[in-house]
Amino acid sequence: ALKNLELRLGADYSHIDVVYPSYLTLAEYNNDVTQKSNSYYPSTHQVFKTSSVSAGTTYDINDMLSFKVDASHEHKTSDYVSSSAIYSYNYNSIKTSLDYVSDTLSLTLGYDGFYGDRTQTGNKTTKNNNAVFLMSEFYLGKNTFKAGYRFEHVSYEYKETAKDLKRSDSLHGVELGYNYSLNKQSSVFINYSHSYEAPIIDAFFKTDYTKSPSVTSFNNFIEPMKANNYTIGYNNFQTNNKFKISLYYIDLKDEIYLHPSDFKNTNIDKSHKYGLDLYDKYLINKKFN
Repeated sequence: ALKNLELRLGADYSHIDVVYPSYLTLAEYNNDVTQKSNSYYPSTHQVFKTSSVSAGTTYDINDMLSFKVDASHEHKTSDYVSSSAIYSYNYNSIKTSLDYVSDTLSLTLGYDGFYGDRTQTGNKTTKNNNAVFLMSEFYLGKNTFKAGYRFEHVSYEYKETAKDLKRSDSLHGVELGYNYSLNKQSSVFINYSHSYEAPIIDAFFKTDYTKSPSVTSFNNFIEPMKANNYTIGYNNFQTNNKFKISLYYIDLKDEIYLHPSDFKNTNIDKSHKYGLDLYDKYLINKKFN
């Protein structure tokens, strides 16, 4: 029975002690890149520690059905020595899925959970995510259809001595795709997805570097980013060459970005991205490509 069972365990620890010097002018850089900066902003000294443990298992119920679960805990501390600012993070996450695979259908039903907090002197911020998702692929001759849906509820809370702020959002993700095989080597595809990105906890804070030492404070909650993604492309896989080309267009709402003048995260109401992706891999022989 154990041949159908896989167990996973992991742990890691890292300690980083680094000094970020302030910027040099172009003339200073060209003259001596190792010199000390004369800028108004001081160097930043950070000691960063992180440790995590994880565990998971996969059980093959039969040839077509399997169950998977992974969980992890991560603890981080970030100490900005020069400003006496210490931040502590605790992240707990779990992901489970039930997978079904046959000659004509691939189906995944799952759950994602994330529970995290950020603590510094005088305040604490939490973020909780709960999501369910369904992804499917149907294989009908030369045609492959993909359809998926994800629902996520995310909640935030910021607490300090005289303040208790809360926010929650319900987010929806959709993916629809179609692939047609022209022959054994080539295919064309089209894909649409509605995606989102919920802000990380650190995005709600801003740092005032004009003060010495610098001061970090709660800015405000910001909107989740949402996007409509459109892609059309062509694949050609030969024995010794793999070629892909695709055109994409992304229509974004509330894109998250860091404002350069006051170092705080905020949203752009509307933005657009478009481009061309090219990929080619040529296999010269068994050793080189």
